[in-house]
Amino acid sequence: MSSTSIGTGTVVQIGGRTIISGSASGIDTSALVEAAYQARLSEARKLADKVDINNNKGSAYAQLQDMLLNVQSSLTNLKRVYGSSTTNNSVFNKKAGTLASSTATDPSTLLAVGVNAGAVKGDYEIEIVSKATAQKVRGTDVASNTAALGYTGTFDIQLSGGTAASINVTAGMTLQQLAAAINTQSTTSRVAASVVKVSDTAYQLVLTGLDTAQDIQITSTGGDDVMNLLGVTDGVGGFNNEVQASGQAELVIDGITIFRNTNSFSDAISGVQFNILKAEPGNTMTLSVTEDYSSVKTGILDFVDAYNELRDFVIQNQTLVDGVASEDAFLYKDQQLSSLNLELQTILSGTFTNSAGFTNLRNIGFTFTATNKIALQDEAKLDSAIIDNFDSVKALFETQFSSDNAQFNIVANTSRTKSLNIAMDITHDGSSITSVSVGGDANLFDIVGNLIRGKTGTVYEGLSFAYIGTTSTTVNLTVEQGIADLVSGVTKRYGDELTGSIQKAINSLAQDNERMEARADSVRERAEAYRDRLIEKYAKFEEQLAASKALLAQLRAILGTDKRDDR
Repeated sequence: MSSTSIGTGTVVQIGGRTIISGSASGIDTSALVEAAYQARLSEARKLADKVDINNNKGSAYAQLQDMLLNVQSSLTNLKRVYGSSTTNNSVFNKKAGTLASSTATDPSTLLAVGVNAGAVKGDYEIEIVSKATAQKVRGTDVASNTAALGYTGTFDIQLSGGTAASINVTAGMTLQQLAAAINTQSTTSRVAASVVKVSDTAYQLVLTGLDTAQDIQITSTGGDDVMNLLGVTDGVGGFNNEVQASGQAELVIDGITIFRNTNSFSDAISGVQFNILKAEPGNTMTLSVTEDYSSVKTGILDFVDAYNELRDFVIQNQTLVDGVASEDAFLYKDQQLSSLNLELQTILSGTFTNSAGFTNLRNIGFTFTATNKIALQDEAKLDSAIIDNFDSVKALFETQFSSDNAQFNIVANTSRTKSLNIAMDITHDGSSITSVSVGGDANLFDIVGNLIRGKTGTVYEGLSFAYIGTTSTTVNLTVEQGIADLVSGVTKRYGDELTGSIQKAINSLAQDNERMEARADSVRERAEAYRDRLIEKYAKFEEQLAASKALLAQLRAILGTDKRDDR
């Protein structure tokens, strides 16, 4: 609102309209209008404040959701792999291989190995007698690589057992152009060509097989025998100058001699990929295949880091300083955050059924700080636990499942129940499962095809099993939940971007904001309409008062009176 004084009134700009305020009455009607307008806007301001609060809370929820997803991601390789997928990324199923040399030679310069989950633990003795080689041959000297050869002919070139490529040579082709023509067909022939400069007046054509343990074959099919004229072939099916013979890789593994046509292969020891770099006869290397201890340790520490980041967020939103929450504690006293924190604390500070030995994080070197963050107190204890008690560490993190029926398996798990040891009665009519019960109660599971899913609200909620048999049976099964599975289940229930409770809260806040913003817009519209009515009202008041004053002035003039005579 802007104003300019003129005489007894003021030119005022209100709501895009220009009026003269108080010109006749001397009353500041613009101030009255503005005060009434602002009073009507108070509800809109309160709604805007609530929208701001919701926005801050929604942003905090989104931040919490991201942290939960980070925790869940860190647990992906620590929890049990469910379902029928052949991909198993669990660090507890990974294997690692280490090489030791019987000589001073660094074994990594001789052999590179990759070990997958299918490898069998143990030590293997390996000697590399020879490396697989590709055949390489050369021609005799040619005076120039850019002068026309003057030959006209056709020849086929290939590796033994492969596909031949036909090369046409014209009189105008140079040695360099001939090499280029051979290389154009190398994908088919598997033979590459190059030109080596021996001296300023001597060039040689060199042919190299692109696959090891395969001989180069050249056959003249018409015109000049170009390869013979260039000194490559001897005219009777052989080569004049063999630079390197083709040969197989030869290895001795645990006393057994094996041969391979390539230096890279994975069929010698199950689960082990070999890549021969160099041969060294007489050097017996030892390949030790073990669990991948390093990956397990890294996986556990990554989870601890992700959880502690989440814990920092919880502390920020729950801690009072001098009895007051900080300005950025947008989730102070939030029920979702409190429930989440309680569930996680209960799991991580609890004990677990573990026949292998370890029942809590403290057993493997961790402790909890005063703010309930996880701290690695004894790294040597963690290393020892992983190496010396691997199965116990695995059982602490990864859910263990067993049953007495090979046709029955667990396929999904987000259950909150730590331990189950039950007998499940399955009734099958020969074509489908008709009922499932535990202890005579047949209302605990939903049946979908051959899937058996725990009903919501029961201790079996979140558990799914598959039975592929065709007869009725009783399955005795045991489920012992691990830390990774339990925590992952909690983070999914709260943090899932589609079904998680936090996402539902974010959506609810957004809907509340839409309603409040619509309400605020309506309040503003009504306030503006009310302001316009007041402007009209006061404008008429000033007009009428001004007219009355003008009439009074005329009467005084007629009667010859002034203000002092009005008493």
